[in-house]
Amino acid sequence: MGLTDDIAYVCILFASIGFGKLFRLIPPEVENGVKTYKTRRAVSTVVGLLICCLVSGWHTLHLLVQVAGNAAIVLLMDYRKCHLYSFGWCFSYLTFFRMSGWLGLPSPPPHTNAIILILTLKLVGLAFELHDTAVRAENSSVSIDAKVDSH
Repeated sequence: MGLTDDIAYVCILFASIGFGKLFRLIPPEVENGVKTYKTRRAVSTVVGLLICCLVSGWHTLHLLVQVAGNAAIVLLMDYRKCHLYSFGWCFSYLTFFRMSGWLGLPSPPPHTNAIILILTLKLVGLAFELHDTAVRAENSSVSIDAKVDSH
């Protein structure tokens, strides 16, 4: 990374901190007496994509492909194995992304490497969390059924 990349990175970080202050001013919606944050979610998604597009340009498509692939895995695969498939997909795509310059594709900007690395860790973490939660729920229902049967 050159000096201009470092300056751009610091400017984006400071802008994100400022945005965070404004972001907290968006009030939650109340639906049926429950607070929801649909507007905040939409605003944060749009701003995140905007930052990615500003930093990465067309290489933002790599991020979207990785998210789409992981979404398909998490939604369509059995929860007992989805975390393993997610791990394989995300780290395989990260390897492909990091080698894209060697494969004849345009090299991505340096900051895109950081974005996709963080995205990889978050997506794999999400899949592991879904797996662990489903297994825990399955085990607790089995133990409840066993207690009912023993009485």
